[in-house]
Amino acid sequence: MTEPSRPRPRPCASCPYRCDVPSGVWAADEYDKLARYDGETFDQSPQPFACHQGSNTVELCSGWVAHSGEPGELLAIRIGILNGSIDPATADYTTDVPLFTSGAEAAAHGKRDILNPSEKAANTIDKVTRVRALRGGPVGQSTRQGPDRKETPMVAPEAGGDTQKGNGEPSRPAS
Repeated sequence: MTEPSRPRPRPCASCPYRCDVPSGVWAADEYDKLARYDGETFDQSPQPFACHQGSNTVELCSGWVAHSGEPGELLAIRIGILNGSIDPATADYTTDVPLFTSGAEAAAHGKRDILNPSEKAANTIDKVTRVRALRGGPVGQSTRQGPDRKETPMVAPEAGGDTQKGNGEPSRPAS
């Protein structure tokens, strides 16, 4: 039997739900997934949202778990607790990290600068891809415009993170 999923101790430094993460770090389709959990419980996605930085599917996105202030109101958490795939303590998870209070709010912030991410966003993208490469996670080759306005290689995760695994690709800065 596999270990039940649980949130990480704190939302990651690149978590799309964190208020202090720069805009434009993740691809638009990754931000689009966040609003699937905003509706009434019965209308939400039944799939848990895994951590973008997680090394396995046992780690839930801590920002997703805590963003509404009521983890037990997330349909995916309820289903997971009932079927044993999510640790029951997840329903009581809290964090002191400032989070957007809805997926739509987090997505709007995240997508705002997607075509022209700041230097801080570019550094965050680079850090995410380096960490994934070290962990053997999904990475591919892409380019980004460096500070000198020349194209420089950037390792970027492959597209295709699904609702259950939130570990899709970072955004591609404009050339």
